[in-house]
Amino acid sequence: MKALTLLKLQKLPEAADIVAEVKSTKPTDPVIAKHLIQVFNDMGQYQETTALLEYVMAFSLENEELSEELFFSYVREGKLLKQ
Repeated sequence: MKALTLLKLQKLPEAADIVAEVKSTKPTDPVIAKHLIQVFNDMGQYQETTALLEYVMAFSLENEELSEELFFSYVREGKLLKQ
């Protein structure tokens, strides 16, 4: 949440630092993943979004919202075979 707030305040370096720190812990919680995804998408780091979603989906296959996010992430990157 702090990274998202910093992003909205246009403090990109601080937001990027926090997101990198959280991502390094390899979060599997879908709620944390959703916040990280929002920050990555707002920063235009779509590859990071895809990598995070693929990792989180390995632990929570039943989450339809994350499945949808992963599909659209593949669309953004043009990964037709994975769609």
